[in-house]
Amino acid sequence: MRSTKQKNEYDRTEAHTELVKEAQEYLRDHLGFFWKNASGAARHHGRIYHYGYPGSPDIIGCYRSRFIGVECKTGGATQNKNQRNFQKQFEAAGGIYAVVRCWGDVRQLVARLKATLDPTPPPLLGYQPTPSSFFRLAN
Repeated sequence: MRSTKQKNEYDRTEAHTELVKEAQEYLRDHLGFFWKNASGAARHHGRIYHYGYPGSPDIIGCYRSRFIGVECKTGGATQNKNQRNFQKQFEAAGGIYAVVRCWGDVRQLVARLKATLDPTPPPLLGYQPTPSSFFRLAN
């Protein structure tokens, strides 16, 4: 039987997992290219392995030529130092970063992105292949 502390931690983790899953599906269904970003730590044969970029958001995607990061938080959870630093760097590079706490936040984010981002993609920079140059490079 779990202690109260273990049960609360389990419930919080389960709520976070569910929010990430539902948010990813909603973003993918309504905006397009979004995926769950795997980062964290795992124990294997007594050793701890870290994977992913420290502080990176739970969900990453691209919509109307903009890179978007979505961090999901449940209960009273707040961003840690790595997540705040990642957010600053992400936004400084032109990305859009959002922290969502519930299903309503996800819907508001989607509505805001659809309303504010220009639907016209920016022109491509640099090399712009033509169909014939693509096939020539591929062979």
